[in-house]
Amino acid sequence: MNIFIVEDHKIVLDGYKLMLKSIEDFDVNKIIDFDNIEAACNYLNSTKEDAIDLGIFDYSIPPSEKHKIKNGVDLSILFKKHHPNSRIIILTSHSTPLLLAQIHRRANPDGIWLKGDVSSRSFNENIPLILKGQEVHSINAQNALEKVHFFKKHLDEIDHQILLLLNRGVKTKYIPEHLSLTISTIDHRKKKIKEVLGLKAADDNQIVQKAQEVGLL
Repeated sequence: MNIFIVEDHKIVLDGYKLMLKSIEDFDVNKIIDFDNIEAACNYLNSTKEDAIDLGIFDYSIPPSEKHKIKNGVDLSILFKKHHPNSRIIILTSHSTPLLLAQIHRRANPDGIWLKGDVSSRSFNENIPLILKGQEVHSINAQNALEKVHFFKKHLDEIDHQILLLLNRGVKTKYIPEHLSLTISTIDHRKKKIKEVLGLKAADDNQIVQKAQEVGLL
């Protein structure tokens, strides 16, 4: 079993390696680990060694301008190009449901695990299932994804991105700097978002507050 891990905190990285090696009836041949995107990309782009069975990526790892990789999701997509048969796990401290849904759409991982859910037991129980072809998310990540799915028929990916930007405190007039939309289109979508959330007259803060109340943010 060959495993590829990218995590920028060494103590966390060492913890993952110990948990992987302690999984019952799990033969770890090689663990290839990096604490930065630069080194991970250099390896992926230059090394043609053994096939890798599992890739584990920290979502919030610092970006690499050189390789145009912003986070662990971007890196997992590059990894998948080199190792299309490998299974993928994204680990993150972020519990915002819309962000987790965005990770799921972009990377299509076999598992999204909130770091607070991770333990030796979860590694021991769930990694073998993932390697057998199952999609297994940590309990809180699964609950968050289900909340987003409930609103899926009403709010699309662009609506999600607008809500995430509002949640970050980005004013409506600056949203076109992040999304290729006109102000009139953004206002139209915000009107729809308010309707879905059951709001009439509401400013950006109230939209964010309501989205948090219903479990989207």
